[in-house]
Amino acid sequence: MIEFRTLREIERAARSKIDDHAWDWLECGAENELTLQRNRQAFERVALRPRIFRDVSHVDLTTQVAGLNLPVPIMVCPLGGLTIYDDGGEEAVARSITEIGSILCVSAMARLKLSDLSQVLPP
Repeated sequence: MIEFRTLREIERAARSKIDDHAWDWLECGAENELTLQRNRQAFERVALRPRIFRDVSHVDLTTQVAGLNLPVPIMVCPLGGLTIYDDGGEEAVARSITEIGSILCVSAMARLKLSDLSQVLPP
């Protein structure tokens, strides 16, 4: 299993597996890319510090967002264009986030309509 220590390492690994068109879509930012720049700066300030010799037999990742209890602090923001990576990309992301019991925001740029997604997701 590959272990990543920085966002840049993850980006390099992803870049090696994605064609140029798909990479350009993924990496670009809207308009003046100010939000993209600020997000990158925020991630650069985060340092992952391994906690060795700690009891991790009972880790609680639950959190609360907008009054909803979530089992993990992971949510999916609106992502348009997922089908350029995989034809079933939107369905796969929707199924995955639903399986872990978290929140999915569907993009206005999504190929699937909400009514279509409701057909592929569990009740």
